[in-house]
Amino acid sequence: MSEEYEEILKGLSKAIEGTVFIGIIGKDGLPVSVRTNENFEKSESSAEMAGIYNTIQSTINSLNMGNLLDFFIDTDKFGAFVSKINEAYFLVIIMHAPVNIGRCKLETRRMTPKLRQMIEQ
Repeated sequence: MSEEYEEILKGLSKAIEGTVFIGIIGKDGLPVSVRTNENFEKSESSAEMAGIYNTIQSTINSLNMGNLLDFFIDTDKFGAFVSKINEAYFLVIIMHAPVNIGRCKLETRRMTPKLRQMIEQ
């Protein structure tokens, strides 16, 4: 199963220009599968992104805004796109700025159902 995740992440990484970190992460902060080609430590980055995800989810719940689907963080150096896979896992893609968010959303939406199916088996 791990090899299947790796192949999907590799394909997404190639399809989304500037990808430096891509991973399937649990809401508990534990990485399921992560690829990085920059100075991002896999475990620490996964835990930090889970913290952000959980904080945003909590805020959305408090404000009765509906169900979190995805969000984007934009900085002067990187952009991070985070997309919910299911109730326990999410996908993180960190890219060098400038980011093509449209391409990122398109590729992510295309692969999320497959990831969801694989995780729930």
